[in-house]
Amino acid sequence: MRLKLILTITCCLSIAGSKHSKALDADDLGTLEAAVHDMCVQPDKKGSYLKIEGDLTAGADLRVVGINGTGRITKETWDGIDQRLDQYKTDPRACAISLVAILAPLIKPPSQITFQSNGYWMHSSAIATIYPHLSTVTLLLDGQLEASFHLSETFDGFSKILKQGRHTLTYQVDIKTQAQKRTRDACSVAFDVTGPATMAPSITLAPYDDYRDKISNCGLSKL
Repeated sequence: MRLKLILTITCCLSIAGSKHSKALDADDLGTLEAAVHDMCVQPDKKGSYLKIEGDLTAGADLRVVGINGTGRITKETWDGIDQRLDQYKTDPRACAISLVAILAPLIKPPSQITFQSNGYWMHSSAIATIYPHLSTVTLLLDGQLEASFHLSETFDGFSKILKQGRHTLTYQVDIKTQAQKRTRDACSVAFDVTGPATMAPSITLAPYDDYRDKISNCGLSKL
């Protein structure tokens, strides 16, 4: 009887998965099916399979153990999983169908994100002429160094495989100008990964005082 129940749940999950989880491959879908089955039979195992990072109120990163992918989940959706585990605690089949319909669309594999120049990406017309060979820009992605170059060099860009969810690009500048000013400043911009994308960084410099200028804005736009 137990074997028949598991086979019935797996069949129905596969049908639901085909409608809701085109991003999941066969192996990941099978892993999700097994996790959902265990949670529906033993709801206290939810924390063993579903891992979150961040504040649910603002939207957190969701990971299903064993699956190569992540997603964003809200507190409302997270609470909805608990409600269904309680609502269908005597009907594992209905529970499984309901949970896969919630979880499968959320989980997506990592994506390649390319960062490249979109023409004239440093805006500095409001300050004195920059000495490009004495000025540097450093880019950090989620706190990790990715690029550092003098402004006399070409920014060749870079690509990274990133998980779904929120990431941060940080600009650090050390700029020297003909007005004898030296600017050491930093600025960060947050962005969400939802799929493959090409993104263009941008920095705007503005006067600050008699000794230095400042970053007045840093941006990141999809191409």
